[in-house]
Amino acid sequence: MTRRTSLLLLGFSAFSACKGDNTDTGPSAAPHVEITLPEEGATLNASEQVLFEALVSDDVDAPDALGIAWTDEDGALLNDDPADAAGIAGFTWEEPPWGDHVVDLTVTDADGLTSTASVTFTFNNAPPTIDAVQIVPEAPTVSDNLRCTWSGYADPEGDPDQCVAAWLLNGNPAGEGADFPGRVARGDEVTCTVTPYDGYSEGEPLSDVVVIDNNPPVLDGATLSPDPAYEGDTLSCSVGTVSDEDGDPVTFRYAWTVSGVDAGVSGSSLDSDDFDKGDRVVCTVTPTDGLTDGAPVESNAVTIGNTAPTVGTVSLTPAAPTEADTLSCQANASDLDPADSPSLSYAWTVNGSDPGITDSTLDSGHFDKGHEVRCTVTADDGADTGSGQSAPVTVVNAAPVISSVSLTPTAPVEGDTLSCTASASDLDPADTVRLTYAWTVEGSDPGVTSRTLSSSWFSRDQEVTCTVTASDGTAIDVETSATVTVQNSAPTLTGVTLSPDPAYEGDTLTCTPQGGADADGDGVDYSYAWRVDNADPGPTTATLGSTYFDRDQDVNCTVTPDDGDLSGAAVTSADLTISNTPPTAPAVSMSPASPTSADDLVCDLDTASTDADNDSISYNVYWTVDSVTHTGTTTTTTISGDTVPASELSAGEVWQCFMEGDDGTDAGPQGSSAAVAVLPQELIYDITRGDLIDQNSTCSTTAYASVYNGCTGDWGFTWTDTAVLPPVSVTVELNHGIMCSSSTAKAPSLNGVSAGSFSLTGGTCECDPATSVVSWSLTNISGYQVGTTNTFTINAGSSCEGITANPSWGSGIYARVIVGY
Repeated sequence: MTRRTSLLLLGFSAFSACKGDNTDTGPSAAPHVEITLPEEGATLNASEQVLFEALVSDDVDAPDALGIAWTDEDGALLNDDPADAAGIAGFTWEEPPWGDHVVDLTVTDADGLTSTASVTFTFNNAPPTIDAVQIVPEAPTVSDNLRCTWSGYADPEGDPDQCVAAWLLNGNPAGEGADFPGRVARGDEVTCTVTPYDGYSEGEPLSDVVVIDNNPPVLDGATLSPDPAYEGDTLSCSVGTVSDEDGDPVTFRYAWTVSGVDAGVSGSSLDSDDFDKGDRVVCTVTPTDGLTDGAPVESNAVTIGNTAPTVGTVSLTPAAPTEADTLSCQANASDLDPADSPSLSYAWTVNGSDPGITDSTLDSGHFDKGHEVRCTVTADDGADTGSGQSAPVTVVNAAPVISSVSLTPTAPVEGDTLSCTASASDLDPADTVRLTYAWTVEGSDPGVTSRTLSSSWFSRDQEVTCTVTASDGTAIDVETSATVTVQNSAPTLTGVTLSPDPAYEGDTLTCTPQGGADADGDGVDYSYAWRVDNADPGPTTATLGSTYFDRDQDVNCTVTPDDGDLSGAAVTSADLTISNTPPTAPAVSMSPASPTSADDLVCDLDTASTDADNDSISYNVYWTVDSVTHTGTTTTTTISGDTVPASELSAGEVWQCFMEGDDGTDAGPQGSSAAVAVLPQELIYDITRGDLIDQNSTCSTTAYASVYNGCTGDWGFTWTDTAVLPPVSVTVELNHGIMCSSSTAKAPSLNGVSAGSFSLTGGTCECDPATSVVSWSLTNISGYQVGTTNTFTINAGSSCEGITANPSWGSGIYARVIVGY
């Protein structure tokens, strides 16, 4: 904060330096200096300016030529402005620090002579003031939050309000801040003292005192019950939740109004002597803690409702009505409200259904036997309808009547089922007439009670009678049927089958009756009739040869049973369509039998399929590779798709072909070739030191160094065939090095069989010489052994010969055998 202060200079005395004439009077004197403002020992505050002034002069130099230096107690230069011509020097100190200060003024003339004057003063801050302090609210209770407020803050320097509020509770310190930080109880004295403060100085404090007042109880509601209420009820006024911040016990005062008039009752209940129908009743509850009443609370208003009338005993006559009776309903009513005169109304139900009659009587056109008829009577006083009272009766039963009984068929035979049919009625439409049946066969009771009688109970020429009994559960009427005599019955069939199914060209069809029987136990013979495409082929036997039908024709057989007296109903089999006979499986093979990846695979038809229907046959070819269906390219050699080009083959794959004949309707079973593995076009066998024969002399101990035959005999090497396939060519490559002879012609053998001839070239008679690869194709490979060990021998003659490992073939490889297929 910048504080600007000034001291008003009230006046000063003029000072004149008188100079004599030019007569030399002796050495020059030091300048004269006198500080006139501020006064020595003055106390200034921040509302005043600090103005410094002095009178300076010199016996030689003009005042405004003198050097001026104002410095503080620490020697710091405050101002060096020159004096004016009148000898007045001065400045205003804008922001002196608060406290005691010593300011020196040093004046220097042209001869370097100096004079110094000092002044001391004190610089202080002016304290702030406030006009008033107040605690709000003015009459607090324990539920209030106390806050200390003040007004009229003023500070001479304009410093901001930094007043401090301090609290006392019952004379004891309770904290600081604008809000009271503690808790209070009723009767506590709370004081707030505010001390004016501008951040630098404190002013005169002011205080306010309040005493915590009683807090009245609070009731959140009152409830009047029951609601609705009626004549005869007692109303009860229940209070809701009550609270008292001071923890005082709370009691209640009750006041009742009935249609706006004080009922004069002070208790919590009001009986019906004090109200009538239509009155509006309200209860008012006032809580009190013994010191102060809380706010009165008014309950809900209850309007006394109408009391519905009641019905007494209801009776129905006659007590046991029949279909012809008219029912009459009698009852009486009463009402608690003396002024009301209730009227009666009637409602009828018949088996729970409303017939729509509102009179006190109900005629028989609305009910039947067994119906429960109920009369319900209700009373109405013009405002409400009371609950009804009712009385029931049950309508009496009438006996059923049987009008006819008949038996069908009228001329039954063994195997028939007799059916007994009766017609019955009942005067009560709602009644269900239950019929029961009894049978006699030749006067004996078979024990059957159903309305039908199967032929297992009677035989040809026997007399059968049916007796029917009708009942509605109360009365019974009986009538007996006429007698029928059982006639002879024709034999029966349940079905006819043809076999075999399916059937083909060359099969013999057999017609077999199913379920043949004769109810009379007679023997049954059968006659046969055939149909081929709805034409009669002629035979009447149970079989039909294939000369009578061809593929795609429909054949059926009809069989008629006969017991010697009667022929039964003919039964025809279902049509049997002669099926197509697929071609037989062809015999196939695959060529070449040992393919390489350079060969095309061909699926060869070795034995053609045959077709019983003499249909022309085409062939479908399928391939698998490693047991997975081949979906790649195929070409045609003889049959479409019978060739897999070499471009589809890879060494190591296993191929198999399948072929099926197709007559245009069905494809027959597949024939399959043997599965074959695809060989590489050539195999290379690398010859290492362990494979060498009679190369037991070495030039050094260096690994894979040159070896030779010791100049004593034949030499060579071995390998084991892994292709298990006769080769078409064998080529041998040697990394030839040592040769101590001019003889180069060689006659090698393969497993003891001459393999042709060749000449060795290159080589010198020294260890580890420069080498060269010698390669030649054997002209005779008949000695090659498939799937086992082969030995290649080179005759040495009288020369010393040897070979060296060739790094370009691989580590430690001396020779190679290339076998082609």
